[in-house]
Amino acid sequence: MCYTPVQPGLITSGRQRAVEGKLMAALASFAIRMVSGVAKVHVSSWVVDLGLGVALFLGALAIRLPHLMLVPLFTDETVEVLHSLKIMQGTFPLLTNADPYYGSLFNYLIAGVFSVFGPGAEHARLMVTTLGAATVSLTYFFAKAMEDRLVGLVTALLMLTSGALIVNGHVAWENDTTPFFATATLLLFALALKRGSGKLLMPAGFLYGLTLQTHPGQIVLAAGLVLYFLYAGLFSKASGSGRNLLSWLKSPWLYLTLAAALLGYANVIAQNFLQPDSSWTAAQRHVYALVSHPTLESYLTDVPNFGLMALRMASSTFDNRAETVDYLLMPANLLYLVLLLAGIGYAIKRGKLLPVIVLFTTALILPYFNKLYGYPGAARYVGYLFPLLYLLLAAPLVDAVRAVPSPRLPGFRPGDMPGLVLWLILILVVVSPALSVAAYYRSADRAGLTNNRVLAVHRAAQQEFTSGTVSEVLIDSRMAQFPLGGGGNVQRVLDYLYTLEKTPHRSLTLSADVVKNELSKDPTRPKVLVLPSEAAKTFAGKVQLVPLGPQPGEAAGTKYGAYLAQPSCP
Repeated sequence: MCYTPVQPGLITSGRQRAVEGKLMAALASFAIRMVSGVAKVHVSSWVVDLGLGVALFLGALAIRLPHLMLVPLFTDETVEVLHSLKIMQGTFPLLTNADPYYGSLFNYLIAGVFSVFGPGAEHARLMVTTLGAATVSLTYFFAKAMEDRLVGLVTALLMLTSGALIVNGHVAWENDTTPFFATATLLLFALALKRGSGKLLMPAGFLYGLTLQTHPGQIVLAAGLVLYFLYAGLFSKASGSGRNLLSWLKSPWLYLTLAAALLGYANVIAQNFLQPDSSWTAAQRHVYALVSHPTLESYLTDVPNFGLMALRMASSTFDNRAETVDYLLMPANLLYLVLLLAGIGYAIKRGKLLPVIVLFTTALILPYFNKLYGYPGAARYVGYLFPLLYLLLAAPLVDAVRAVPSPRLPGFRPGDMPGLVLWLILILVVVSPALSVAAYYRSADRAGLTNNRVLAVHRAAQQEFTSGTVSEVLIDSRMAQFPLGGGGNVQRVLDYLYTLEKTPHRSLTLSADVVKNELSKDPTRPKVLVLPSEAAKTFAGKVQLVPLGPQPGEAAGTKYGAYLAQPSCP
């Protein structure tokens, strides 16, 4: 008997329609009372802000922890994390990451975490996802500084459920920490201009230097911030700035801010002074993203690609479509597109142009040198846009909710319909990304695009070493032929895991003769081998192999396993 699942949102009966209506009404009623309570609370402002900041952090961490080690597939994050071990081994100062166009900020953070909790792949990923959760709290304070508490809360909730931020935050790449440092920069930058405070602008400059360490592409953010600074200084009344441009130019704080930004990026500058062109040489190896020879044609092609990625960042659309128009016809994307356009218009009307200027500056500059716009992975290159995009979504929606009477539940009347619709839209744009993430996880699991298998093979081999049965793990170099995600492969990941655990291991091309020779060095101790199933078949009658853990599968990417190797019995 075949079972056909009911599609989400399909109403199959009048009774179900009534039940769903009551559930949505109840949810809307709860949200109205909760948010209205926050808006009208009379306790000390700092207590409310602190409580909301902590609650948002905990909520964001809770939604990010599931599938932390399973999705996405391991990438070449392994290279960056292993590079961090140099600090623990006494290398000081370590100026840059494995690729010299990244600063070593990430490596020192990883080394600090490892020093406290011990080396471990889970600790590296947890550090990045914790910073991602903290970014949600920072977003609340940033959006509150730009607008008010209620807009700040809704903007932070959009960050909390953002699909790309959740999924990308599971990868221990340096540029997946960009949103944290960029949002901290935006927060101090916004407060500094609002208050006309040089004492806040200078640390904003330093934080921007740290942000630039996470990826050189963040130079685009600097262009947007400079343009907004000029706008806010020239039109201080319209922008709500606390100081005009002439006053800033006469102040030493502006120049101290520039010095602070250079200080935050000083280690990368030093590296490129000691080894000129090292960053550019390394960048040219990454042809998957860098436009080596920009042309007008390539630029005009990538501008709309950027626009589509920005829309997917806002809507958390994981589903891939063949054509741009197919994305635009998706109801969820249409809703977010309308809200984004409304947000841009609303910001322009009120003169609150920071998100608009940074967004359009990015749209004009980034396509010139970047050609990678896949979602969610490529969103990490413009991680600074997330709080700005969600602020554009939240501000008009919250003000529209305020402008109409709140629906009375119970006691609903036809005149309450506009308010109810707005509240339901608000709930939808906050909740639907989390549902998209859950669907993405299920899809990855069905497709076998998780780390379950490589982790199971690793554990099976590790248990033999921990029990004292074996003294070493041998990894067949052909395991590099089993790709995982973003530059990762099984051989590289196993080397990474065993290195962090300090498990003796080697990578070499394994054959029956090679293994027999290894076993002869200590006949009393078997070896653990990790090798392709086809290679294992050639050991028959020469070396006895006892399968460990999951058996090799038939699907591509699963035809390998762990084996306990010992001399064949006569």
